[in-house]
Amino acid sequence: MINEKDKKIEALTEQLNWYSQQIKLQQKKLFGSSSEKTVLPDQISLFDEIELESTQSSRNRNLKKSHTEEKEKADREE
Repeated sequence: MINEKDKKIEALTEQLNWYSQQIKLQQKKLFGSSSEKTVLPDQISLFDEIELESTQSSRNRNLKKSHTEEKEKADREE
């Protein structure tokens, strides 16, 4: 009788461990970092290039704008 209960407890403990592991795996799959964010070494990073170009053109616009504002201010002072 005790051996049967020990076997049953062991089986239920193993089952509980398996379910706990499955829950952790699913939580990691749902809430963990996305595989889409992983950059492979041989993969071209298209969006980084577009973002870099956008940042550079934004900086150029800001430089031109500040240069134009300084020139207009100097013209007004004359």
